[in-house]
Amino acid sequence: MPTLEDAERALALLEQIQLWLTRSGNNDFDEELNYLIEILASPIFRQLLNIQTSMKELDAELRDATARILETRDLSPDGTLVTLTPEEKRRKVNDLKREASIRKVKKMKEEIVRRRDEAAAAAAATTQ
Repeated sequence: MPTLEDAERALALLEQIQLWLTRSGNNDFDEELNYLIEILASPIFRQLLNIQTSMKELDAELRDATARILETRDLSPDGTLVTLTPEEKRRKVNDLKREASIRKVKKMKEEIVRRRDEAAAAAAATTQ
């Protein structure tokens, strides 16, 4: 996702390119460059980029808040929301860490198998 800083860099580069082309007498792309420059300099475009950045920040905050809530709350077997005791919270956090570690090890194993298979295929291809 482009940011406002990305748009400002792109705008500056396009203006430099346009100046260089104008000085060299090449006006073939003036219309297209002006169109791009107008879009990048547009207040509406900049507002959209600001909104996009704000939404990303809010999304990150929401994920963090959700994680904190889920550490202290859980669903009971009948589906009601319950507050965990400190011991239940510790157990839940440890379970989540264990699950994350297991997923990480599984990914590592898959990567090792993939690389081994690639190496075997490459070795077989070189011996033919």
